[in-house]
Amino acid sequence: NTFSDPTLIPAIGFADDGGLTYLGAEFGSAFDPNTSKVSLGLNAAAGSLGVAIGEDTQSGTYGVSIGDNAGGTGAYSVAVGASAGDNQSTFAVAVGYLAGSVNQATDTVAIGGYAAASGQAQRAVAVGASSGYQNQGDSAVALGRFAGQSNQGASSVALGSRAGNASQGANGIIISAVGSTALNDTTTNHIHITTPGSSLDYTTAGAWDFSSGNVNAVSFTGDGSGLTNLPSGGGLLNE
Repeated sequence: NTFSDPTLIPAIGFADDGGLTYLGAEFGSAFDPNTSKVSLGLNAAAGSLGVAIGEDTQSGTYGVSIGDNAGGTGAYSVAVGASAGDNQSTFAVAVGYLAGSVNQATDTVAIGGYAAASGQAQRAVAVGASSGYQNQGDSAVALGRFAGQSNQGASSVALGSRAGNASQGANGIIISAVGSTALNDTTTNHIHITTPGSSLDYTTAGAWDFSSGNVNAVSFTGDGSGLTNLPSGGGLLNE
């Protein structure tokens, strides 16, 4: 065979007839000098000025996709890992097996195996294995294994393993140091800071709550008239 197509990389290989062939013809790989895109792998398809490496891998304009079935047509996006970002939008980043695999929206980040695997909304961030796994809300943040795993509300934050594990309410903050135990709150505008020994919480009831453990505080200055349920001994300084 002769190398008549300048868009294909010539290589020595074994085609059906056992002769000389293109790397592109045999392995589905090509470099297009007219658009400066690189496609390497069976059915790989890079967008203009993009890179697609892997079987059935695609990338959008200026996009980079590496891994079998990785990437989508979104411009300026990055997908690394098998099936990562398989249907991602513009300016999205997906790193890890099945990260951001289904319907990853614009300006999102999914890092870790199964992170934001399905339905990550725009501007959301998921870092950690299975974090934000399913239906992560708009502008939500999940950091930690299984954090914000399913149906995390819009603009909410889950930090720590299994924090906000299921249906975390919108505009909430959950920080968990408990580890293997899930910590959830489906109400809006909540705050939870939890350790194995104690917890500080704020809910829609409109009050802060300390549960378990002791609270150490410096002495208060003033007449104390606005303070209630203080322990005996006081510790108030009148000035």
